[in-house]
Amino acid sequence: MDFQKFFKDNYNSVFRYVFRMSSSRETAEDISQEAFLRMAQKTELIHDIEDARRWTFTVARNLCLDFLRKSKDHILVPIEKIPEPESKNDNPSISAIEGERKTLIKKAVLELSPDLREVLILRAYENMRYEEISAITGRPTGTVKSRIARAREILRNILDSLLEGMK
Repeated sequence: MDFQKFFKDNYNSVFRYVFRMSSSRETAEDISQEAFLRMAQKTELIHDIEDARRWTFTVARNLCLDFLRKSKDHILVPIEKIPEPESKNDNPSISAIEGERKTLIKKAVLELSPDLREVLILRAYENMRYEEISAITGRPTGTVKSRIARAREILRNILDSLLEGMK
């Protein structure tokens, strides 16, 4: 396996996942790098790219959960300071609305418990299959599906209350 190619192809996904879980750029950089470092030290145990990706996400997940358990406040950076990709829309009004919507969603996702947040992030943002999420989290596929459903329900309630508060 070509480690450099694997790193180049997967670093951003791992970083985004940890960043969304921790809301800290520095933490996301540290944890992502540590996960890839550990993977590089165990390449003889990894048989293919899918194993390597799953293994790297699992290590990043465990490091991230350790970090969250140790930190007293899970929201380390004001939500407004978490960067988002530039809007693809040239209309400033639509771009502003998109920005507000993304900020509300980020705020709502950070209010989820880490167990619900991680499965939602892996499914919604990283487009992983239930089986992949199950392998990474060590939870049965049924549990993953129910946590995603629960996370979506709570997210919907949080967003409803946030939008109600803006009226």
